[in-house]
Amino acid sequence: MLNYFKKIAYILGKDVNKIPLLILVFIISSLLDVLGVIIVGPYTKIVTEPEFLNSLESLNKIFSYLNIQTFNHKIILLTLVVLIILLVQVLVLIASQIFLYKTSGYLQHKVVVRLFSAYVNVPYKFIVSESSASLTNFIQESDLAIRANLISLLQITTNSILLFSLLFVLVKTSVTLLVLIIGVLAVVFVTLDILGKRVKKAGKVRVEERKKNISVINHTFGGFKETRVIGCEKYFENLVKGQQRKIVNAEMTVGIVQQLPGIVTKSSLVLVLILFIGLSVTVLNKNTYELTPILSVFAVAGVRLSPSFNIIVQSLNLIKNQSYALDTLYLKLKEIEKLHKRERRRIQQAEKRDFRSFGELALVDVSYTYPGSSQPSLQNISFKLNKGESIGIIGKSGAGKTTLIDVILGLLQPDNGDIEVDGLSVYHSLRSWQDTLGYIPQTIFLTEDTIEKNIAFGVPDQLIDREKIARVLKMTELEELIASLPQGIKTEVGERGVRLSGGQRQRIGIARALYHEREILVLDEATSALDSQTENLITEAIKSLVGNQTLIIIAHRLTTLRHCDRVCLLEKGRLIKTGSYAEVVSEYESKYQSQANIPQEVS
Repeated sequence: MLNYFKKIAYILGKDVNKIPLLILVFIISSLLDVLGVIIVGPYTKIVTEPEFLNSLESLNKIFSYLNIQTFNHKIILLTLVVLIILLVQVLVLIASQIFLYKTSGYLQHKVVVRLFSAYVNVPYKFIVSESSASLTNFIQESDLAIRANLISLLQITTNSILLFSLLFVLVKTSVTLLVLIIGVLAVVFVTLDILGKRVKKAGKVRVEERKKNISVINHTFGGFKETRVIGCEKYFENLVKGQQRKIVNAEMTVGIVQQLPGIVTKSSLVLVLILFIGLSVTVLNKNTYELTPILSVFAVAGVRLSPSFNIIVQSLNLIKNQSYALDTLYLKLKEIEKLHKRERRRIQQAEKRDFRSFGELALVDVSYTYPGSSQPSLQNISFKLNKGESIGIIGKSGAGKTTLIDVILGLLQPDNGDIEVDGLSVYHSLRSWQDTLGYIPQTIFLTEDTIEKNIAFGVPDQLIDREKIARVLKMTELEELIASLPQGIKTEVGERGVRLSGGQRQRIGIARALYHEREILVLDEATSALDSQTENLITEAIKSLVGNQTLIIIAHRLTTLRHCDRVCLLEKGRLIKTGSYAEVVSEYESKYQSQANIPQEVS
């Protein structure tokens, strides 16, 4: 249990200090609940036994002071007082529940934002090791785990206070009845605790299967064309069917066990009261006048006792159900925050530099090996690039082109070597270096938003520079497209830009890089997925940037690189040739005879 609280405290961070205030609010609410139960016994006895009122000296002094003489008037006053106490109790209970859900919602929000913030700031190599479905499911499950554990923990604490307070009141009323109730509740609790082990197992199954389920759904709709053409819909349907069955069975197990406490407790309390009445009349020789106040107290206590006991058991089961998700959240959060802190420390220690007015970019003996791999992806790569120049990078699949781009982009840090700008390492000010770069990949990432927002990617509405938008539209020849659309620049592009052609998406990608005014543009196979006509149009758009922008281009087709000042040929992570377009193409053709008939393409 101590380990559980340690995890909760770490996950909540500084906000864990809000928990004691919540508990205090619920203690006050619980005490008012108990007061409501305590006053029922004496009130019932006063109403049923008028002579009992005469024995209460303090109460009679109040009546005398208020000049209340008749029994009926005294009962009216007492009834009003009892009603006011009960009303205050209800209002405090409502307020405490509102406070509970507001506070838990606030804490839940803080944790999820903290988790997301840590994830988006961890090193790139950590993110690429996780699937998008796994990340999505983890954040969603963490959201549920925090809410369930926070509310359950507070419900257990406050209802335990209420439960023990009520039991203390009941021990003063009838020990016999109390013993019967405790005995029955103990049996119920142990039985449900045993069932709780199934709930814990069901929680793990639900989390794992939901992660697989999200992955299958993403794959199905992400590759919908292939799914439809190949005709493998049934395959994905069966996968989803099997996963959903396991998820539903797990949730059904939890649902059934969650309902059992209420059903069993209510039936048990009724049984106990019947047994008590029978024993009192036949064995203990109690008369009905003696039983009425006792039964009144227990009736009112039972109204609060039963729900409190149910909530405690349900909350314990919910904590068990979410224990796997909570453990995963705790371990993952520790891991990624450790990486995040290291990254933040590096950024804080970084020098503030402006690389935009650089003169020369140099890669100096850059080497990189992926974690877990024994084979280097890059080995001693060196080349220089002056501002305004363009360089092309070619090589067969697996040559290390994309790894080299990731290193240049600052996403991967080389094991050996350095990237220098005017003789200074970019790793002393990596954020400043990345602010110099624009990246145009083969598949442009577009959000499900307007063309305008996709060009000004990451810029809030009120800060978008419309004049700059108009300028980059002209530079990328997107004006005609915008003019043909009914909503113009405000046109929604659909999920991943599905409503646009490949060429239009690429132009938006180039426009995005130009909008953010980056000095160096990195194009990673930016035209390889396009048809020849569209590729020519995009190539012309890229050529128009030559001399004005510094370009680093990975190309599928060699003709895309004709305008480059130099071309680099990579093979198995090594730079084997650097020279003019003609020199490197000649080397490439002689080296890879299998492609001699198609010299314009690189496989």
